[in-house]
Amino acid sequence: MFNLIVAELKKRVTAVIGWGVGIGAYLAMIVAMSPDLAPQFANLDLSAIPIYKAFGITENFLSIANLVAIYVSFLGLTIAIYAVITGTSALAGEEEDGTLETLMSLPLARWQIVLAKVVAIAIALLVVLLIAYLGYLAVFPSVKADLEGEITLAELFWSTLESWPLAMMFAMLSLFMGAYLPRRNHALGVGLTVLIGGYLFNNLAEQAGPLKDLRPFFPFYYNLGGKVLTEGVDLGKVGVLVAAAAIFAVLAFLSFQRRDVTVGTWPWSRLLAKSAVQTQE
Repeated sequence: MFNLIVAELKKRVTAVIGWGVGIGAYLAMIVAMSPDLAPQFANLDLSAIPIYKAFGITENFLSIANLVAIYVSFLGLTIAIYAVITGTSALAGEEEDGTLETLMSLPLARWQIVLAKVVAIAIALLVVLLIAYLGYLAVFPSVKADLEGEITLAELFWSTLESWPLAMMFAMLSLFMGAYLPRRNHALGVGLTVLIGGYLFNNLAEQAGPLKDLRPFFPFYYNLGGKVLTEGVDLGKVGVLVAAAAIFAVLAFLSFQRRDVTVGTWPWSRLLAKSAVQTQE
């Protein structure tokens, strides 16, 4: 199984480097520009701008830390998009590409195949974030004096890693959908709908009294994002995301155990066919 994990990681090398470098460049730009931007936007009232509310930006640029926290909050959304893509490709994508049958010919149980993919995805997401963190390391020495001690490298490190549980949850949800639904596009559609819909609802519901109580049912409620820089890590919320990821991983195991590979039927069709066979018996 170790060889399979290595093979899964090798398939993701290009994507991991690309996403990591891209996110890292964005983070580096934000930190590099923050000392100059913060004074200019200090009196800007973001809460009065509707489009900012939709993206969960309701705080003002009161300090450099606040400014960086606001823009770093997009990290969770960005890494979650990659998580959905790699999660749906792990099983459903390989089935459509015709490589899953070859993989299943190996002397490995189905649960071992899924476990190898779960481990590989977890490592890949972590490496993306670690590469992205290098963006901070590249520019921090040059702006450290201007930051006036408001932000430390340790805080930037934890604000980066804090997005890993969120990414894992979406990756495992997508892996489960890929094992449960007949096609990759179906799984991708569900994953992106939950991702984008949940992100927008969580942010907009924060401004609406009656809907605010529903926010705990959406993943982004548990992702502090850039707020880690000003509020610290909330281990309780991190635990919820890790637990949700574990549940979806178990569902992926169970669904793949029952899946008729290459058949591409809807779950209820499989249940009806099974019921018909039992009736005939």
